[in-house]
Amino acid sequence: MAASWTLPHIESSRVIALVAEASRQVHRWSGSGPIWAVAKRLTTKEIRMSRNTLIALGLVVGLTLLLGWFLRDQWLDFGPLEHSSVAVEPVVDSLPLDPALAQPDLDLAGTAEAGPVQISGIISSFESSAAAAAQVLLYRVQFPAQFNDRGGVALWEVVDWEQLRDGGGAQITALPLRKDLSQSLILHSETVADGRGRYQFRDLNRGSYLVAAVTEGSLVTPAHELIELEDSPIRRDLWLLRGSQLTVQTIDSQGVVADAKVIVRGNLVDPAAGGEAWYFSSEELLLYMLNPPMQGGRTDADGRVQFHRLPGLDYQVYAIKDPLAQASQRLTLSTSREITLLLDTGARIDGVVVSTSGVEIEGAIVRLRDPDQGRWAQLPRPLSHAVSDASGRFQLLGIPLGTFEISCQAKGFVDGRLRGIEPDPESPLPIVVELEPGALIRGIVRDESGDPLEGIEVEATQRPRGSSGKTLSGERGEFVIDTVKPGEYRLTFKGTEWKQHRLTIETGPDQSAWPAGDFSNFKDRIDVVLQKAPILTGRVIDPRGNPISRARVQLGQNWGSGDFASTDDSGKFSLLLHLDETGLEILARGFLQWTQQIDPAVGGDLGDVVLAEAEVVEGIVYSPDGKPVSGARITANQVRQGSRNRRRGGSSTAWSKSDGSFRISFPRPDSQWHLTASFPLLLASEELTINPQGQNTTGVKLMLRWGAVVSGIVTGEGMPVPDATISFQTGGRGWNQNNRSTRTDETGHFQISGLVEGKFSIRASAQGFGDALLSDQLIRADEQLRIDLKLLRETTLSGIVIDQRGAPVNGAQLSVSDSTGARRGGLTGLDGYFSIDQLAPGLVDVRCDSSGYLRTQLREIDPVHGPIEIVLKQEFSLRGVVVDLETGEAIRGARVTVRSAQGRNSRGRWDRSNREGEFEVDGLSANPYQVSAAADGFVTATFPVQIPAANSDDSILIQLDPGGRVIVDVVDQAGSVVEGANLHATLLEENPAGDSSAASNSRRGSNRSAVNATTDETGRGILAGLDDGFYRVSIDHSMYIPTQSVAVVKKSDGSARLRVVLERGASIRGQVRDSSGTLLQGGRVSARSPGLPRRAGEIDESGNYSISGLSAGTYDVFYSSRRTPLDPPPRGQVELSGSDQRVLDLRP
Repeated sequence: MAASWTLPHIESSRVIALVAEASRQVHRWSGSGPIWAVAKRLTTKEIRMSRNTLIALGLVVGLTLLLGWFLRDQWLDFGPLEHSSVAVEPVVDSLPLDPALAQPDLDLAGTAEAGPVQISGIISSFESSAAAAAQVLLYRVQFPAQFNDRGGVALWEVVDWEQLRDGGGAQITALPLRKDLSQSLILHSETVADGRGRYQFRDLNRGSYLVAAVTEGSLVTPAHELIELEDSPIRRDLWLLRGSQLTVQTIDSQGVVADAKVIVRGNLVDPAAGGEAWYFSSEELLLYMLNPPMQGGRTDADGRVQFHRLPGLDYQVYAIKDPLAQASQRLTLSTSREITLLLDTGARIDGVVVSTSGVEIEGAIVRLRDPDQGRWAQLPRPLSHAVSDASGRFQLLGIPLGTFEISCQAKGFVDGRLRGIEPDPESPLPIVVELEPGALIRGIVRDESGDPLEGIEVEATQRPRGSSGKTLSGERGEFVIDTVKPGEYRLTFKGTEWKQHRLTIETGPDQSAWPAGDFSNFKDRIDVVLQKAPILTGRVIDPRGNPISRARVQLGQNWGSGDFASTDDSGKFSLLLHLDETGLEILARGFLQWTQQIDPAVGGDLGDVVLAEAEVVEGIVYSPDGKPVSGARITANQVRQGSRNRRRGGSSTAWSKSDGSFRISFPRPDSQWHLTASFPLLLASEELTINPQGQNTTGVKLMLRWGAVVSGIVTGEGMPVPDATISFQTGGRGWNQNNRSTRTDETGHFQISGLVEGKFSIRASAQGFGDALLSDQLIRADEQLRIDLKLLRETTLSGIVIDQRGAPVNGAQLSVSDSTGARRGGLTGLDGYFSIDQLAPGLVDVRCDSSGYLRTQLREIDPVHGPIEIVLKQEFSLRGVVVDLETGEAIRGARVTVRSAQGRNSRGRWDRSNREGEFEVDGLSANPYQVSAAADGFVTATFPVQIPAANSDDSILIQLDPGGRVIVDVVDQAGSVVEGANLHATLLEENPAGDSSAASNSRRGSNRSAVNATTDETGRGILAGLDDGFYRVSIDHSMYIPTQSVAVVKKSDGSARLRVVLERGASIRGQVRDSSGTLLQGGRVSARSPGLPRRAGEIDESGNYSISGLSAGTYDVFYSSRRTPLDPPPRGQVELSGSDQRVLDLRP
């Protein structure tokens, strides 16, 4: 019986891999960033294929497919697989091996006694021939729940941010993946393909698997889809992707350098791809997990080290060997290469770490950093670091030429930093790092029984912003944080089984109250009692009662925070409720979002939660030339017509499969959705509006667009400039997903594709040159444009920064804007001198900032006239305390504003008082000022001050007059208190007694003619800070009919009192639809009746509105939206009386 056979699908990116050798003379891959041809990124990475090229490639592909047809019997007749005589060395030693699942090496020849074949396929090499003797690897896959079924991820979801925070990520030598993700591939077993590239795996349990293969010169190539193995056998064919080998040799002036540390880092984020650079398909993520683009090694006795199986990316290579200076080189790796790094004589820093009292500090961690550390999507270079010894001394070796800063951390001290460090290779640079003692935060964490809790995470964050510290409680529950500055801090306590606890404290620098090892007599000890976190359980099922696995159950909807859990194979979940969030949300792919309000203090069992099936859209993503695209990102965004709610609407994301097909579900019903497909280096598809109206949609076609292509050459002084950066910016300053950037190749050429139509600012920059800028360059859709850019030799601005006494200022930060608008920065050294290069010829503007000094700006400076001198003026501050005039108690949250007495319409500088009433306004110069202090419930005080005062250390006392008060108690007709009623007092007539109190208040500050307040849980609200007079008091609550009353305020008679009874009134509710019947989300619905107060309500995310507190009458009810006005607007009319509750749906 003849075997049935289906022509295997070859996606467009795989076609490119198969015919890469045939087309390599046509395409010149250059530039920087990922060379996606080896992964999946189509041929539009650097140059769009001409139609003739596409035809030629089509012929080659056709021949390949015909060859496959004629050889189909040889490809697919598996039979007994023969042994290969080629020995293959295992290549994935670093991935975990599951001992429970590991099988012995399969005897592929002895198939008679083996179990049934469950996974099989053919491995093809990158030359499109059978990959005989390829090593085939089988992994068990245990992806975290949030990565399952998505088809792709965002880079920020998979990165281990703790690794990056440790020293800024400078010493990283491996891909910094989240721990749960890095352990998600478990090597199960391996085999070797036979002479025709065939492989088999048998005796497997059910579950998720990944097949990957590797041979000489290839990457460890994963299959394009995971395998969900159940009962039926599955076939997975693989086309191997070509890998690159990098050989690095290190030398110095004497010859080879052995035992040098070499770090190779691939840049996963390609700025030429714009916003799409931050997203990866699952296949790309797996490719990088199996072929880490970040590696480290040491050179051998010949000064060489090799790195194998590197994906085609833009790489930065570092060589380190103390005491020689670090060497580095940037390169784009598309084929195997060998480079040589020359290590010159390095500079040295001999330093000592001391406290402000001069005591040497042992164990301080000292790091050398680049001033511009943390460039977009780049890790800082691995510079020298050291630890101070018992005498506080340290050495930093192997420092290259440049300007650096030093950061220093030590237990018990605030982090220190020195800027503007320029070591000289000719002689060691002596440095003294002085650290300020840290404020002390200490305490004990216990449970409700009084037993100490170990391992509780304690984090202190300064408010409103500033330093922070983190620690874990010890065996006796004690914790100490002593590396933060004095100030107000929010403490957060977190433990696996414990409810999160927060409190705010005020701390100072006094450490003398800390008795070593004795936590029983702390003077300022914080005692914290944690409660057990309640547990919420339940089961998530579909409408047919089947369990839904891998559903995400989350409490709190803030990105990156909140409690969450995932359902298991039986649909069950168990969620610890650490936070006091009330909004529970359940998300599962293919189902509608489910939400419910819960009591986070109780927990309990929800029972069965039934998720309704979501509306689904299926379709295919095509490249501009009509080929299916694998790995395109499909985004669906809910259309929020007329929304005034800042919370974003629903969204959903999916990635296309190997045949270009996609399936995306809409998590919210009765909505319109905007659907787009995007792919790096191509323009997104035209936005498609989908209105499913309860039905699934199939046959959707999303066509990616070429976009414009710009190429050219960058020259300087008539010569090509390699490694120059070319940026295309549109839409003004700031991030824009349509912005692009790339680098020139070794011949100075560049090319960038996928540009939108519009006006761009095109900038070229390179070391040794000033920028070249081309402003408002119009680029038309699908245009192929050539632009050549010429760089002029750089100019340099140098000078010195001193204070008013002539002393040099170290670490002053300079920002220089040249004639092209480019900004260059720099820091002054210990001698106050600075030098800033890479400036375009012409006049520059200079800005200088330094702690303790006022900002100084100089305009239109010509660098060719020689060094400049910048004199910084001393900065002064105004400190003080705000208190209640009558009680003397501190007032927290008072706003103290200091404005220049000489200028008009000055916004001034301000600060808010802390809980002790203290404030400090800095950034002041020596001038007269006008000070105003305002706080809720008090009359604003205004008075003049002279800065600096006779004694600059003195603080001022501001006493605020509480003024008159109106106490309002609000209840409903049943006598129940009304919480949340809005109170508003408006002055009708001043000074009812005719005395001079109003005049005296006027001299003290501004009159309070209008004040607002809100009733608390007792139904009481206090309108305070009022001048004497007659006031109209308005009372409004969304559930009641608004009303008014009159109060007479006379401070000498005490507080005025009002008791107000609110009437419930009628209400209306309903939905709003446009002329096509589409349900509207967002916008406002208003109810208006002549002579009656106008009431309004917002349309929520489900398309419902509700308006309450309506008096009897006939109302015209209408929809309005500033963002998306409708003509005619949906409207209706209703007559209400008493406490009617009516339903009114609105249509045009």
